[in-house]
Amino acid sequence: KKPVENRDLWERLYELSILREIQERIGYELDIEKVTDVITGSLINLFPYSTSSSLLIKGDKLIFKTYAQERISHTYMEHVKKTVLASLAAMSDHPLPQTIEEVISGLVPDDTNTLPLGSFFNIPLIINNEVVGMINISSTTPGLYKETQMTTSYSSEINRL
Repeated sequence: KKPVENRDLWERLYELSILREIQERIGYELDIEKVTDVITGSLINLFPYSTSSSLLIKGDKLIFKTYAQERISHTYMEHVKKTVLASLAAMSDHPLPQTIEEVISGLVPDDTNTLPLGSFFNIPLIINNEVVGMINISSTTPGLYKETQMTTSYSSEINRL
């Protein structure tokens, strides 16, 4: 049982070092869009995923960004967007802007890939007790993210960044 405990400890130390690196890269940045870009760009070091996305409220519009780690379809990306939008709307105290600016990066979409959204989790971005956005990690693999693991291990630590 000792080797498993040591492996878990090393994995946890690695994860904490990645979170510290994210925190150092953010520094004293005040632009939530830049902070979110740093976080979503670094999450590949913590989680396997098909897409890493963010949805931010910026003035009178929403900014939806997706980074595709895998060649997923436009339908998949639209499903992710709707999921994140619904979560943000449910958490927001105010009506969301109707205009959505979209930015897609990473691998080129492949509409022949019919794999659906298999699993995901959202991390709310909160400033001064107000939800200003949402980060979404998604995968075509069903059941990839376990709620207890995501809630206790990462979400609270990323929110503290």
